[in-house]
Amino acid sequence: PTGQSIAITVATPLENITQELTPQSIEAGAEGVVNCTVFGGKPAPVITFFNGAAVEGNSNLTVTNRTMTTEELENGKLKTVASNTIVPQIEDHGRTIECVAVQYDQSEDKNIIFDTQGTNGSLNANKVNLDVKFLPQPSEANKTFDYVKGQDAQISIMVNANPKPTSIKWVVMNPNDTDSSNSTNQEAKGQAKAEPAT
Repeated sequence: PTGQSIAITVATPLENITQELTPQSIEAGAEGVVNCTVFGGKPAPVITFFNGAAVEGNSNLTVTNRTMTTEELENGKLKTVASNTIVPQIEDHGRTIECVAVQYDQSEDKNIIFDTQGTNGSLNANKVNLDVKFLPQPSEANKTFDYVKGQDAQISIMVNANPKPTSIKWVVMNPNDTDSSNSTNQEAKGQAKAEPAT
């Protein structure tokens, strides 16, 4: 008789999944790395990132590189790490990133193993919220206010910045000035309201 060996993989469920962003605060246009780390489980899971919608607009988060590695630890358990290199912009401030790990069998249909694990067989990591730093942005609205000479006047503005500005300086220009370099800078009197993007 001819002997034949068959390799058998005993499936084991995932134990833990975590997600972290480096650095935790990113300047707009700079690179950051989102790591999703899964411990335990055989076979190794498929890890997927879900980038939530931007707070403003429907832009897509820029991802410049994706990697995934699996190593066997000394205790025989697997460690799988998926990494996304991202370049967030101003509109990505407050965006949520989710990481999900799922184990599939080796059939053509790729059935989920341990469908009682997590949510329908998927294990979700902690969510990451993008904290994007950016300088105050120019206002889209240029308004003209009419006031009576000699009477008190109040002007309010909305400043889009992160972090929130600590001070605001008003530039007072004469009616015929077209170059702000010819104007006089005056510190704002009273209260100046500035709100960061949310």
